[in-house]
Amino acid sequence: MPPATISEWTWPEKPWHRLHLDLAVTKMEDQRICIKFCVKNGFKGAEISWVLQTAYGDAVMSQRRVFEWYKRLKEGREETADNERSERPSTSTTPEKVDMVLELVREDRRITVREFAEEAGISFGSTQSIMKDILGVRRLTTPFSFLKI
Repeated sequence: MPPATISEWTWPEKPWHRLHLDLAVTKMEDQRICIKFCVKNGFKGAEISWVLQTAYGDAVMSQRRVFEWYKRLKEGREETADNERSERPSTSTTPEKVDMVLELVREDRRITVREFAEEAGISFGSTQSIMKDILGVRRLTTPFSFLKI
């Protein structure tokens, strides 16, 4: 087996530039490895689902996904990495647009989310997502307040 290559990870300049998907991907990969181990040891799909539920609690993959992976691995698949997807990448939550929304919040905390969306040129839902999920901004009374930053 060839040695694994180690790649350098560049530290993000700002905390919202890196969405925390790496942890979720790692947990799903771990669960698929557990499914592979259980398949090779003769466990049934329902037993595997129970084992994962016990080990991962609320972070467990759905039972449907467990059975899909069970079937794939039972049919001889060896790879536990997920297949590449051809989905369109998100263009509304890019670091540039996050920075733009942050600047708008800092300039005027009294305007509405809809006005932020119009100023930034992105959808209302994307603006809400940037403000709530990435920047941690929420409305307390009238002005917006930062919770995480």
